[in-house]
Amino acid sequence: MYVVVVRQDGDRLVLDVEDDGVGIDTGALATGFGMRGMRERAERLGGTLTVVSDPGNGTRVRVETPL
Repeated sequence: MYVVVVRQDGDRLVLDVEDDGVGIDTGALATGFGMRGMRERAERLGGTLTVVSDPGNGTRVRVETPL
């Protein structure tokens, strides 16, 4: 199952993408081009990228940017 939510939180835009998959090794994220590219794009917009994963229980990727 995947859940995608886009919402406004005050003066910020928040995008959450969650799944209930097997999770990922967040320590390995710094070496991959995909997550690094997403982080760089969020930062160019003045925002942040956060990845939270619980092995065996899925992953949540959140991007927050100013409006």
